[in-house]
Amino acid sequence: MARFGIICEYNPLHGGHAYHLQCAKAAGADGIVCIMSGNFTQRGEPAMAHKYARAEAAISCGADLVVELPFPYSAGSAEFFACGGVAAADAFGCDTLFFGSESGDIDRLKALAAASLSLEFKELYDALIKTNIGTAAAYAKALSLVAGEDATALSNDLLGIAYCKAIMAGCYDVARLCTKRVGADYNERNLTKGHPSATALRKIYREEGFDALQAHLPAPVFDVLSRAHAKGELLGNGQAYGTALLAILRTMPTEQIEAAALCASGLGARIASAAHHATTLDELYALTSHKSLPDAHVRRAVLYAALGVTEQDLRHTPAYFTVLAANESGRRMLADLRRSCPVPVVIKPADAPDCRQQKLSDRADALYTLAMEKPQSSGFFKRFAPFMAY
Repeated sequence: MARFGIICEYNPLHGGHAYHLQCAKAAGADGIVCIMSGNFTQRGEPAMAHKYARAEAAISCGADLVVELPFPYSAGSAEFFACGGVAAADAFGCDTLFFGSESGDIDRLKALAAASLSLEFKELYDALIKTNIGTAAAYAKALSLVAGEDATALSNDLLGIAYCKAIMAGCYDVARLCTKRVGADYNERNLTKGHPSATALRKIYREEGFDALQAHLPAPVFDVLSRAHAKGELLGNGQAYGTALLAILRTMPTEQIEAAALCASGLGARIASAAHHATTLDELYALTSHKSLPDAHVRRAVLYAALGVTEQDLRHTPAYFTVLAANESGRRMLADLRRSCPVPVVIKPADAPDCRQQKLSDRADALYTLAMEKPQSSGFFKRFAPFMAY
């Protein structure tokens, strides 16, 4: 049985994602395991819909099994996002990691990944970082010099490089296969012909409301999200979430914020100071931002500081995985995986092992409940069970 792993966010799942799932089947996948971000995404922000609704949407579009890429990996940079996702793909017996990229050139992505693992790259990157050109620019310039070509890459190519790098560094026995991204660019904020980006869809949701999404989402996805919206379970206006984050940060000692992941080199001190002056989350980000840091880095640092995530937390491989949804084929996979998976596979969130990852995941989920249209109790997600399609 050919088992393909897809690392994803589906925030929300759009036509391009549905096409990618179809391509996986066409490429020979007998079973598709989606390793999907939990309630927080790589941008360092809460997802538009909670993880169980997005997992159900994935099943409706062709996934067989959806497991959670847990926090804090789900909100990590490409390196940590990829490491957590690849570890999950290996643990769930995926023989192929299947992803989309702007170039669609898997050999080039593998070569760039190999270059990024070299000592020459590390030395160049470390030297460039000291010039304050910023992490993204330093990465692209160092990689271009080592690879002997322009390595400036778009978002999905960068993730593809990170996936290949994680497989090489971890010596995982997982093949890599990619398909060329179709539709709008990853960061395209406006509607375009073809498949609009998730960024554009989230913008429509914020500015025009949920009903405006109907014309742009696959029908099964809109149906799933409609039910979540009717229960007040989609992302709200962010005011309660922002107030909660500010309240947490204002009551934390500065040294505790500085000890959080990504908060070194003065960023933690800026976050601590800004939290006492800002009255909204956007103000906090604006007061904390720095020209050498991507906006996503700042958002992640703020989130990690508030939830107590350390660098060490990110460098541990996941301690367990939570099942979010499955169809009949996925349930057959689960029966086998619960015996063979090297780490625990959790069906009921309340059965998660008592460990650091569980504590961080619980904190993230409790914070997310305040971000929803209808805020819920902190243990809201403890009561969920996976969506099962029959």
